[in-house]
Amino acid sequence: MKGFDRQMKVLTALLFLLLCIGAGRFFYQNTVLKEPQALGGIVAQPEVSDVGVLMQSKNGLLNINEATLEELQVLPGIGPVKAQAILDYQEANGPFMDKEDLMKVKGIGKATYEKVQEYICVE
Repeated sequence: MKGFDRQMKVLTALLFLLLCIGAGRFFYQNTVLKEPQALGGIVAQPEVSDVGVLMQSKNGLLNINEATLEELQVLPGIGPVKAQAILDYQEANGPFMDKEDLMKVKGIGKATYEKVQEYICVE
């Protein structure tokens, strides 16, 4: 930066720094904060804020015995693979008798159950 005075060098450095911060923020918001797209045309997990839209029961909770693949994916921590595992479990074992039975599904443990328990019911 020969020929620039000290003030121009500082201004150029600050502009470069702001550009880097902006690019980093854009990258973070568009990759890290969003669920990655699954392969094979399956769409990414919907936002948790969509839970209210898909809930069909009278008490405002998602009945996991009647939920579709897409509705199950709205639950926090439940993507396409776990949602399909829930449906497969129900097909093989019948409807859930208690919402805690969800932990019997392969891939759903206590941590996942704790994320979804306030959004689900069994009717």
